[in-house]
Amino acid sequence: MTHSGGCACGQVRYELEGEPIWTQMCYCSDCQRISGSAYGLNLMVVEPQLHIDGSTKSTFLPTGSGSGCENHFCSECATNIWGHYLIAPPGLFIVRAGTLDDTSWLKPDAQVFTKDRQPWVAIADGVPAYDERCIPSEDWPASSLKKLKDFLSANQN
Repeated sequence: MTHSGGCACGQVRYELEGEPIWTQMCYCSDCQRISGSAYGLNLMVVEPQLHIDGSTKSTFLPTGSGSGCENHFCSECATNIWGHYLIAPPGLFIVRAGTLDDTSWLKPDAQVFTKDRQPWVAIADGVPAYDERCIPSEDWPASSLKKLKDFLSANQN
């Protein structure tokens, strides 16, 4: 299945092939700031899945891990579309779910950094919640781990 999305002004469009490796609601203060909302809904994808058409710019932003994130946004309207957290292996990206044309199929796999959520935001029922980040080897389903391991195996130097 292919999912499409883009920026607010339409100058940047993208296609996401297949399903994301992992989807999470993040309540950390960085995601709140980046999204301008109470949390960020982020899709973890690998580089071959993401095809971008249009002009983007990037900026480096600090993160709670200390490693930082290179965020890519539309060069015209500045919609934040995707990023690469430098703590993650090269080619592992986060797509900002709100930029998808249709989000009705999305369901988060986890809620992370719930300790930082706004007190008026309820924890979603039926979605695992973690005070901080979750640990892939302990918390991810086997299908997500397999996708990640396959990508990492194919991209070892």
